[in-house]
Amino acid sequence: MTSFKNSLCAAVLALLALGLAAQQRGPIEQQHVDPASAVRGQALYRTSCASCHGPRARGTAAGVDLIRSTIIQHDLYGSTLGPFLHQGHAPHPSGLSTAQVLDLSNFLHQEFDATLSRSPAKPAPDILVGDAAAGQAWFNGAGQCSTCHSTSGDLAGIATRYADPYALQQRFVFPGGFHRGGSAAEAKRTVVTVTITSAAGPPVTGDLVNLDDFTIVYRDAQGHTQTVQRTPGMTVTEHNPLAYHEGLLKTMTDRQMHNMLAYLETLK
Repeated sequence: MTSFKNSLCAAVLALLALGLAAQQRGPIEQQHVDPASAVRGQALYRTSCASCHGPRARGTAAGVDLIRSTIIQHDLYGSTLGPFLHQGHAPHPSGLSTAQVLDLSNFLHQEFDATLSRSPAKPAPDILVGDAAAGQAWFNGAGQCSTCHSTSGDLAGIATRYADPYALQQRFVFPGGFHRGGSAAEAKRTVVTVTITSAAGPPVTGDLVNLDDFTIVYRDAQGHTQTVQRTPGMTVTEHNPLAYHEGLLKTMTDRQMHNMLAYLETLK
């Protein structure tokens, strides 16, 4: 039993180290896939995950679409995937080593990149296949987009700012940073902030770097990284401007996404 506990502690410490390393790379860096690691991860995925999440991680009736999973979107080298798996949520494997988590992370990021990117080895598929009128109706209706966005305000000329349809699609499907183009001001709006309130002093607010059951890591107004230990009675409030988008990602169908893109393409 002692040996098992020591092994588990070592695995947790290793995962924390990966998480800290990911934090140091900054909030906008994306994972660079190691092809050899991805091959090993694919073999692990096929035996442990594919039966529920599908051979290309796009989901089945038994498991969610991992390409749209915020755990995978926010993951850097196992920093969010590892802790999730090690919680042991059935039927997810909980006994993976740090190396196995990294292999699985590399494979899933490879699939993620393949979904978003155009391969230079073959012509890019046409993604402008939706119905612009249906997209406009969804924008103003079930999608609830018009409650926050305006075609004469923040979205005016969006198709000009994102002239590449792929970049435009990534901007609204993955607004947390998985896109090309756009302004620094648009990127700024995607920052998640956190407010920490405790008996030790006045509330503090900063840009969230990492949040877990033990600590909160944030960047203050001067850009310095601060770490706060969570204590009884402490209140931690996240302010995520993309919370609705992240929820929509799990429910929006491919048809709705294509219709929205067709509509946004009209906003020159």
